[in-house]
Amino acid sequence: MTSSPPWQLRMFQKTLKKKLRLREFEKYLGKIPAEKRCLLVTCGDNNGAINYYLRALGGNWSFADVEDTALAEMSALLETE
Repeated sequence: MTSSPPWQLRMFQKTLKKKLRLREFEKYLGKIPAEKRCLLVTCGDNNGAINYYLRALGGNWSFADVEDTALAEMSALLETE
């Protein structure tokens, strides 16, 4: 039995706006060298899925959200504190 992806990633796959946003990030940023430090700041509309996929581009990512409503969900998905 295979485990299903986290709910944040399943929801992301159904959200056109977020998929388009990620595609633009990928086009603009390209592959990021591992030593580069990157920061994504959001405002309450982030459950961690974008962060999850941005990590795949490379770099050393930090994330901040102005609203703390989804912080626990983001931390659980990204395995951070």
